[in-house]
Amino acid sequence: MERVECVIASLVTYRSWVGCCPPRPVEDPGKVALLRRQMDERGWNGPPVVMAGDRALTGTHRLAAVAGSRLTVIPVVDAHALGACWIPQWREVLPPISQWCEIGHRLGDLLPPEVVSYVGLDLHLPSYR
Repeated sequence: MERVECVIASLVTYRSWVGCCPPRPVEDPGKVALLRRQMDERGWNGPPVVMAGDRALTGTHRLAAVAGSRLTVIPVVDAHALGACWIPQWREVLPPISQWCEIGHRLGDLLPPEVVSYVGLDLHLPSYR
């Protein structure tokens, strides 16, 4: 897993969390409250959020937590950069921009399982494998 973390760390950029559209509604308000307390104490908690444009593919609870914290920027990884890094044929399987909601599913199906697990795509894609 160390290699996965190092490669993903090399792809991370930082952006304002304002305007990030989460992948789904919050299901566990208690988790959000815990994450918010942890973020206020120690900063960002967890892997970067995978983004396709302004749509987050991961990080539902972390995005909700950061909205009430002192943090103004979050670590993100662009979905296209993630795909291009691990999937040699990414350009051929890339969905058209009009179907960006499919990017998460394509990534979940094609990325190595340890990458999917680390970034949390397996938590957001009910049809994953």
